[in-house]
Amino acid sequence: MNGWQLDSPGVNTVLTNTQTAAQTLGTDLSTVNDALEPLQTGAGFDGIVAGAYAGFLEDQNARVTALMNRFNAGLSATAAARLAIEMGNEEIASNMIAGTEQAAKTGDMTVFQGDAGA
Repeated sequence: MNGWQLDSPGVNTVLTNTQTAAQTLGTDLSTVNDALEPLQTGAGFDGIVAGAYAGFLEDQNARVTALMNRFNAGLSATAAARLAIEMGNEEIASNMIAGTEQAAKTGDMTVFQGDAGA
């Protein structure tokens, strides 16, 4: 080991709190779509406003998806690396962290599944 001490309960608390906050953010962002219906059904606006808003949402969708992928990748990598370190496998822990960027780009979190102690 490298002399670092790992506070597993502390890491778990941070991961849980961060995951809860990310889920709340994802839920809040998904409700932005709810504003489109009143715009489309009248609500005092013409079709230009509804079309512009729909275009804005479509444009932002890729950014929001990338943001949520980064949250998920960071959380998954940290949890997997913590487990690998606890099992004495720093190389796998390092590989888990190294996989974060690719997982964030693709949304594929399977790199973080498997046997952390192998």
